[in-house]
Amino acid sequence: SEYKLDLSEPVAFKAIYGDKNFIDRFLSDVRVNTLKPYPNPFRDQVSLPLVLPASNQHYEIECSIYNLMGEKVFGSSENGVQSGNFNISWNGSATKEKGIYIYSIKVKNKYLIREYHGRLVKD
Repeated sequence: SEYKLDLSEPVAFKAIYGDKNFIDRFLSDVRVNTLKPYPNPFRDQVSLPLVLPASNQHYEIECSIYNLMGEKVFGSSENGVQSGNFNISWNGSATKEKGIYIYSIKVKNKYLIREYHGRLVKD
C-alpha cells in the first residue's frame, strides 16, 4: 500500500507487478541458491556451493565457520565474484575436533545483501 524511500542517497528500486506465478518466476532469476554442503558429515574437506544470479554488479562473499563455543575457526572473503557457480571450501583437517560447526555466508553487491546459515558435522 505504501513504500517510502530516503532520497538523500541514490536508491535502486524496481516494482514487480503480476500474479503470484509471474512474480515467483521473475524472482527465481534474482535469488541466490545455496546448495547443500558436501560431503556433510565430512572428515577433511567440505564444500559450500552457491549459485549467484546474473547481475551486472560483482558480488562480495564472506564466509565464517564457528565451533559450538562460538569461536571462529575459519573465515574467508572474496571480492569481485561474478554470477554463476561459486564454491567455498574449508579444509577442516586443521581442526582436529569432531563435532558440529555453524557456518555463516554473507552475499552482497550494490543491490543485494543476503545471509545464509547452516551446520556442518565433522567426523
